[in-house]
Amino acid sequence: MKEKQKAVILSQRELAPDIFDMWIETTLAQRAVPGQFIGVYTRDRSALLPRPISICEVSGDRTALRIVYRIAGKGTAEFSGYGAGEEIDILGVLGNGFPLQEAKGKKVFLMGGGIGIPPMLELAKQLRNTSGKKQYGYLKPSVKSLVDEIVDELERDERVAAAYNLWYEMREEVLRTYKDDLPERIPLSQQKEFKRIKNIVIQEAVRLGAQLEQNHAAPTPQNTTAGQRNDNNSSALLFNSMTRL
Repeated sequence: MKEKQKAVILSQRELAPDIFDMWIETTLAQRAVPGQFIGVYTRDRSALLPRPISICEVSGDRTALRIVYRIAGKGTAEFSGYGAGEEIDILGVLGNGFPLQEAKGKKVFLMGGGIGIPPMLELAKQLRNTSGKKQYGYLKPSVKSLVDEIVDELERDERVAAAYNLWYEMREEVLRTYKDDLPERIPLSQQKEFKRIKNIVIQEAVRLGAQLEQNHAAPTPQNTTAGQRNDNNSSALLFNSMTRL
């Protein structure tokens, strides 16, 4: 059952320009599962709806949630100015989460692109010993749908959108030479000419999962706790994956 409550910010830092990493102390962590999200309210009372942000990680003692978000408007810009010790209103937990029961006894892989990467960290913790076919064509319809959603999220990036629009303009210029009615433009995820992008997303997710596993097995540096090391490593990997995609 979802509920609205006041939570306390434990820490916040900027991972990259306009990308922020925040830990929140909340009892919602006790029932959060991979793939779910929370709603974060702004302090502007004229804004009635909370901003949905995916849960990136749950603390080992299940007392705190980690979210990683990108500044995309006034609300998230406001969140970026918050500091440790401040209270925020949140709503959660929301969403159904990933179908973990279906993964029992099977090998699976993790997928994510851009700011869609963070939820996979918590999922990776629960599916360490899984694997499977790592190509789009071998996936179940429900998993293919998830890949498509990630590609759609990538298309929202201004650079990707501009490149896709330019490709369409060039294609339509050719089509006009022999037909009057041009086909309707479709989302990048449905464009067969760029289906390789889906496998690139999958490959990046596999790379991310392998690096997380490798870093987890590495010895902890002196004067650094395991928790600090894992937090720093996962943050760096998140940034690298966002940059690569």
